[in-house]
Amino acid sequence: MKILLILLDYPSCIATVIRWSNIIKYLDDKGYEITILTAPHLPPDYPKLNLSYSPRVKIIDTNLGYFNKNISAYCQKHQSGRNTKKSEFTNPIYSVAKFFYRTFIYPFFIPDPAIEWLPTALKVSRPFVKACNVIITVSGWPISPQIVGYRLKKQYHKPWIADMNDPWAFSPINFTPFWRRPFDKMFERKILREMDKLILTTEATRTMYMREYPELKPETTEVITCGFDAELLKNIQPETASGFRIVYTGSFYDDIRNPLNFFKAVQLLKDRPINVLLAGFLSPKHQEIIKSLGIAGRVRCLGSIPYEQVLSLQKEATLLLLIGNLGRLQIPSKVFEYLGIKKPILVVKNEAEDLAADIVLKTNSGVAVSNDPDEIAQTISRLYSLWESGKLQESFSFSGVNQFSWESLALQMERVIIEAAKP
Repeated sequence: MKILLILLDYPSCIATVIRWSNIIKYLDDKGYEITILTAPHLPPDYPKLNLSYSPRVKIIDTNLGYFNKNISAYCQKHQSGRNTKKSEFTNPIYSVAKFFYRTFIYPFFIPDPAIEWLPTALKVSRPFVKACNVIITVSGWPISPQIVGYRLKKQYHKPWIADMNDPWAFSPINFTPFWRRPFDKMFERKILREMDKLILTTEATRTMYMREYPELKPETTEVITCGFDAELLKNIQPETASGFRIVYTGSFYDDIRNPLNFFKAVQLLKDRPINVLLAGFLSPKHQEIIKSLGIAGRVRCLGSIPYEQVLSLQKEATLLLLIGNLGRLQIPSKVFEYLGIKKPILVVKNEAEDLAADIVLKTNSGVAVSNDPDEIAQTISRLYSLWESGKLQESFSFSGVNQFSWESLALQMERVIIEAAKP
């Protein structure tokens, strides 16, 4: 079977690419022929995955477009934590430019600025879509790959599977103003009608889609979560460390994943010799918060590092930190890596109903607390006492986590592909 896979930012170390790199590995072993059509959306220095497949997997790299290329370059130049000290926090020109862009330019790109890629994607994909058995489009944010899939489906009438890791019209990370939401919903409804299969990552998102778009047929929607690479984790060597170390890997976001109360909790734990290690981009604002709270000596940020090193840090952690998403629809993909690592997880819930907390508690892989500095500090102190007595690891059973291995999830994806490709 031949597959045309449309996936931005391959092979960058982001959730959608990690997800599909593992699925591709499985499908490649089964003899599928896969053509990956991609374009860079992230800055050039963003960490990349080290991937290798058989000749059956072909990568077609294209340019996203002049506008996106220059916006990305400008952001990279002024974004702290990469190459320079200038940032939106310290550079007023960048701050004003960002406000102008978000207010007067971004809202008029539907669904997002990556739509600039559409003409190139349609032109380059033409010979491959004619030969393929099924089209698969993958999106987190930006959503534009789904517009590419819609246009290819309308023109070539090939089976189309849309893997939407983030929702569109009601996404909690959609930066568009509220006046545009009805237009987003109208366009989303239009493309949903053409999909042969819609893949979502949580049951909560599926329920939301069925409620918002009642014309969707239940049999055309599937839930396939993110997961972990059991074989890779088995071979990763843990980084050597001593003492009680809390590790967080990924980025923070003020609007959906704010670390402020966790940092305040660390400040409260003056009597506990704990260390916090952060791997991922840390904004200048959060760097200033760490300094102002007087915890800079206990909280260290490594910035963006290679994926294998991230896993090594997770494997050596005493406690893995997870801050749940606002919105009740999505689960941070790192929770599944954490489950595969089988180290205790501390989930800081942003809402009473937190999907990540539900999975962690159901598998007995950690504890969940409200996003309150005192409660977070008390819980860490209790876990520290368990660690001190040598009973922390044995307090959790990590039962049933193997259902989230990529091997298991790739089997589900293969079933969906076979169903969609049936004449």
